[in-house]
Amino acid sequence: MKKLKILFLCHYPIDKIKPEGVIYRTKNQHPASWVEGIVNSISQNENYSVFILTVSSYLKHSITFEYDNKNITVVRNPYSIPWTLRGLPSFLFIEKLTRYIFIRLKLRKIIKNKIKPDLIYSFGTENFYSISAINLGIPNIIHIQGPIAEYYKKSKMFNQRLQIPIERKSIKNTKYFFARTKFDNEFIQKINSKATIFNVWEPVREVFFKYQWSNPLDFSILYVGIMSKELKNPELLIRAIPILKEKYPGIKVNIIGYVNKKYFNSLNNLIAKLNVSSYINFLGYKNAEEIAEALSKNRIFILTSKCENSPNSLAEAMVVGVPIIASAVGGIPSMIDDGVNGFLFNNSVEDLVQKIDILFSSQKICNEFSNNAQLLGRKRFASENVSKFTIQIFSNILKDEKI
Repeated sequence: MKKLKILFLCHYPIDKIKPEGVIYRTKNQHPASWVEGIVNSISQNENYSVFILTVSSYLKHSITFEYDNKNITVVRNPYSIPWTLRGLPSFLFIEKLTRYIFIRLKLRKIIKNKIKPDLIYSFGTENFYSISAINLGIPNIIHIQGPIAEYYKKSKMFNQRLQIPIERKSIKNTKYFFARTKFDNEFIQKINSKATIFNVWEPVREVFFKYQWSNPLDFSILYVGIMSKELKNPELLIRAIPILKEKYPGIKVNIIGYVNKKYFNSLNNLIAKLNVSSYINFLGYKNAEEIAEALSKNRIFILTSKCENSPNSLAEAMVVGVPIIASAVGGIPSMIDDGVNGFLFNNSVEDLVQKIDILFSSQKICNEFSNNAQLLGRKRFASENVSKFTIQIFSNILKDEKI
């Protein structure tokens, strides 16, 4: 029986693959763990041949190679600075201003003339992958990550504003979608009322299933995520500390994640102004194992974002079982049932302080939240369950398209 070709059109971290015979920049890239989990599972299925098509500025020329049951093509980004391993400065917005035309032409040529897939699975609407897959005469699924038009309402970031018409065109010209929350479902349907939407959760990396919340009796809080004022809003947690330290002088806030220098200085100025520096630990970048261990050893996990769809950090916290407090925004209410497997709060310092106080004061509620979140998370985000459902959907789509 001929294997069907599934093309994953997405970011893929080449620093993990370490391809031979090509010079590439050894820089920590976004791990794209949700992509890796799905790709690795599908590549083990005997009915499918897996192809990955990705773009990078971190190598000197394009390359195609085999790796762990996958055929991978890495295209050098045509918007890279010549003779370097760097892309154009992001503040120039040249890629978006030109609607990614040079990347799209390259990708579409490879898809049509070389790979010739039976099905395309493109990740996200925040870049050029989904727009490159439309109108090719090949069934295409868009895997929604975060609705950029909705994020822009909160962030007002110019680069997101430029992406909105590209996102809209991608969604309007695609039939199939993978989504997860009420938030992303409603967003898709507003743009494309004829869309066929499959609700499929993203898998959590296996290492998080190896850790169990240790039920510490201290007053520790963990924050995990790229720190940005526009969307992630860690300032909210910092502003809660002066109030909480009066009742809980042993409080410790541990912060994991990348932060740019300018915003880090801004946060440090706020911390100094509030006189809470002794209560906060900036831990910087941590790998998956280190994050899983931190989740197991802190009393509470807090997510303060202004807008999210289905954040991986929240799914990972659920799998480990740490009690959760998260903003009641975007798709988060589709993950956290308020008062059952965590608390939702209204993005005010006062409400956040109240919810933290309840969890610091009640071991019983902490244990209930932990058990309920873990029970749901370990079923919903298990790679095996997600891959089985995904393969069934692929089969149904290919059957409907008579392939």
